[in-house]
Amino acid sequence: MKIVLSTILLILTFHCKAQNSAGAKETNDSSKEHKRLVKDSKKLKTLAYSKAIKKFGKPYETRKIEISNETLRSIFSDDLIREHFPENANNHIGSHVIEASWKMLSESWITVWYKLENNKWKPINTLTTI
Repeated sequence: MKIVLSTILLILTFHCKAQNSAGAKETNDSSKEHKRLVKDSKKLKTLAYSKAIKKFGKPYETRKIEISNETLRSIFSDDLIREHFPENANNHIGSHVIEASWKMLSESWITVWYKLENNKWKPINTLTTI
């Protein structure tokens, strides 16, 4: 009886240890993914659209959105509108923004909105979805 009980305890001990090791590895992997996602997001905030494509490849999804008062307010906060479409936002009606989304790592996304400035699509906002 003691041998059977000792064997069961030994099996349970190894089983629990294996589960803890797997959990630690998963946490470590997700931490590495998170760090890489933060790094990539910071980089995308600084790159013009053409350079972002060179560095990260073609976006998974891209939309060219015509600017109207409604689309501006549905996409951007009032602060971003004041910063990137100053004073007379009506001057920008009819122009476009590009929304580009890159799928990153396992199930994360980085979406960047670009505005045309001096013949370059420059980033004006980003959203990271984990």
